Amino acid sequence: DTESLHAMVYYGHYHYFQTIPYAPAPPTPANLYVTEGQDDWVGEQIHYDWQMTKAFHLLVGAEGTQSLYILQEDHDSLEGSVLHVPSSYNSEAVFTEGEFKATSWLTVTAGVRLGQVQRVGSSVSPRFAAVITPTKQDTFKALYGRAFRDPNLYELEYNDPGSNTPNPNLRPEVVDTFEGIWDHQFKNGWSTTLDTYLWKMSDAMEDNVLPDGSVQTQNVGTLWANGVEAEADRRWSNGASFRA
Repeated sequence: DTESLHAMVYYGHYHYFQTIPYAPAPPTPANLYVTEGQDDWVGEQIHYDWQMTKAFHLLVGAEGTQSLYILQEDHDSLEGSVLHVPSSYNSEAVFTEGEFKATSWLTVTAGVRLGQVQRVGSSVSPRFAAVITPTKQDTFKALYGRAFRDPNLYELEYNDPGSNTPNPNLRPEVVDTFEGIWDHQFKNGWSTTLDTYLWKMSDAMEDNVLPDGSVQTQNVGTLWANGVEAEADRRWSNGASFRA
């Protein structure tokens, strides 16, 4: 068997600053509006790889991010501070994935990620793949995966009366994808791919205008998409290639 341990630590910084001059009609005096956002964070990831047998590979790990300093602040020259949001936004997750080569023509992969995001809640992201190679020329893949898009602090807490209304009750967008793929390799150098998919987004987030004219991000329901894609590819020994 083969084992390995990998670890990573990283630091991130984001800073946004904008000044907006206003010159309203008299008698309201001209003013200057300033909006500023800053975020400093540190992240860590560790994962353990273990080739337990010739047929089975295991991956387990954990990751997280911690806010060091985060701030959204707006002020203008007439009213002073109009927004001050010093909220943190931490997250952590554990994950595992196993790959099993059941036969010479079938490989199965399954995994799951359990995550937690501050102010948003927990999530479960499963994934599955089966790869079948009945011949040297043909490969069939059946895939499933779930992904999340968590609401950010702007969508949760940014408040500008008459312009933007926060929504602390936002839920994450959840995307489930089902996919079937057939790859075929011809002897003359051509290859083709046929891909069919079904895509479902639950709790989709969308900006809506409220009766007072302000904009608020809301969960608006479920969206669906499906389709079929086809591709042909040819590569020549001189390096030229064609794809359509």
